This record gives sequence, structure tokens and C-alpha cells, in this order.
Amino acid sequence: MIDFIASGTVTSPKGFQAGAIYCGIKARAEGSLDLGILFSEAPCVAAALFTTNRIKAVSVVLCQQRLKSGRAAAVVVNSGCANAFTGEQGLADAAEMADLAARATGISPEDVLVASTGVTGELLPMKLISAGIEQVVLSPDGGHDLAGR
Repeated sequence: MIDFIASGTVTSPKGFQAGAIYCGIKARAEGSLDLGILFSEAPCVAAALFTTNRIKAVSVVLCQQRLKSGRAAAVVVNSGCANAFTGEQGLADAAEMADLAARATGISPEDVLVASTGVTGELLPMKLISAGIEQVVLSPDGGHDLAGR
């Protein structure tokens, strides 16, 4: 039997933290957030179901590579820029976004997954993302902010 947690979030399980901010990736709307991190104090068993399309966004490609290990400890997400159809530079930017989140959380970059949604065909605004990741405050209560991202 499953017990549902009223107002539960991805940070309801012990050891999970999250945080999100607005850093300027997407147009500002009241209360909008566009960058967030979900973090687990211990690496988790991780799996994913990906598109079978031969054309994949670079975040999908990076996550497929990293999930071969079967584990992850963080996911850094943004909305406003899908970073899709951006080639090698887009892949490098996705890896850098993961590296920045790894430094912020004190874990290995290989344990960080990335997710991006938004406009396709544009590169990630890495200056905004770099500054934003430094401002994300993780907490056990951050799941609602992350969901609002």
C-alpha cells in the first residue's frame, strides 16, 4: 500500500534537498523561477526512459551517457532554453552546467544529470546559469520551488 504525503515533494524523502531561483533565462513573470537543483546526500540508483528519436537534445545525450553508471546524486534544470539542436557547443554547455552544479554540491560531475526545456536552437546563456547556480540555496523544503521552476 502506498501512503501519500499531503503536500509532499521530491524532497520529502530523507536526504533530498532542492532549490530554485530566477536568473533571467526566461522572460520574467511574477513568481517565475527558471533554474533549480535537486540534490541527494547519497548517490541514488537512477534510471530513465528516453526518446527513441534519432534526433535528441544534448541534455538527453549527456544523461544517456551518465546514466550508464546506474546512479546519480543531482539534477540541474532550467526552463527557457531547451539547448536542443545546438551541436557540440550545446553539449559542452550542458556538461559545464553539470560541472557547476557538481561544484556547488560537492559531488562528482558524472553524478549530475541535466534537464532543459524551452526555446530550441539557442545555446544556453552560460553567464546567467553560472551566476544562478551560485545563488541556488538547497533545503529539504525546496521541492515546491523546484516544481515551480
